[in-house]
Amino acid sequence: MKPRERVFKIVFIGDPGVGKTSLITRYAASTFRENYLPTLGANVVAKEVSVEGRVLTVLIWDIAGQEIFSVVRDRYYNHANIAVIVYDVTARDTLKNVKVWLDDIRTYNPSNLPLVLVGNKIDLPDRVISKDEGEKAAKEIHALFIETSAKTGENVRKMFERLIGLLA
Repeated sequence: MKPRERVFKIVFIGDPGVGKTSLITRYAASTFRENYLPTLGANVVAKEVSVEGRVLTVLIWDIAGQEIFSVVRDRYYNHANIAVIVYDVTARDTLKNVKVWLDDIRTYNPSNLPLVLVGNKIDLPDRVISKDEGEKAAKEIHALFIETSAKTGENVRKMFERLIGLLA
């Protein structure tokens, strides 16, 4: 294996309970747990990936969604290469709050940070947000869009491949 060429930082943000931790765990460890304790502050997962013969280290930051952690988020947003905003397709408020999260990260990282909007939990039967609504929201904030299920793994690898493709 070639030596590591570059380190990239991806931040996952969104309301509590939308599945940020589950998405990261599904990708990094190929596992899923029904119940997670809320993330406190941030959790960082490092993953080495090979892209066109280069080895990249991706630091995936799982940032707590609870309001109490808003005072320290700026430290977590620093030097991010991509922001992933996650919402839950079964909870309308989580999509409404996407703009709040966008404003939050733009306050601390005002650059033209690439954005990806992720509608998670598509495996659940009580969906209230259509794919079309998610696509429209992504267009409004100039983000790529994908729907996923951390539980089944649907589109999770594809989402991370798209993220890494933006970095490479």
